[in-house]
Amino acid sequence: MMHFGLALSGALLLSVTGVLLWVYSKRRTAVDSFTIEAVPDNNDEVLRYIELKLKERGLPQSKSEKALLASGEIFDNIASYAYAEKGLLKIEIFAKNKQIFITFKDNGKAYNPLEQKEPDLSASTEERPIGGLGIFLVKKLTDSVQYERKQGFNILTIGLRKE
Repeated sequence: MMHFGLALSGALLLSVTGVLLWVYSKRRTAVDSFTIEAVPDNNDEVLRYIELKLKERGLPQSKSEKALLASGEIFDNIASYAYAEKGLLKIEIFAKNKQIFITFKDNGKAYNPLEQKEPDLSASTEERPIGGLGIFLVKKLTDSVQYERKQGFNILTIGLRKE
């Protein structure tokens, strides 16, 4: 009696007593990964990389433009506030269930931008406190935003449906 498992492009083939079973896994596809120093001067390079990977994965242009605006805002905040000096940022891009996800991972100061209070858009710019508009913009431009602090890393993931 042979037992084996073989992963094939998001699926798993299993043999139990000679019968092949096809088990579909909802695991994400291959991950594109890019690590760069989180400094404001690297913003253009980060956005070029993200734009290229979104195009390779078939994200429509209108969605890609929104992803780039959101990614620029996220990168700028990490580059400006996550580290006292310099630090690294890892960006991962992957597809799962007809969505494209972009993950930003840094080991700077712990900060959950989703805990920011919604800005009062009815207040004048002079009355409004500084901060909070960036994550508000990210939420409006993307289909999902998730944050977690794990093993000393801030992990912020934005998602966009391919349709």
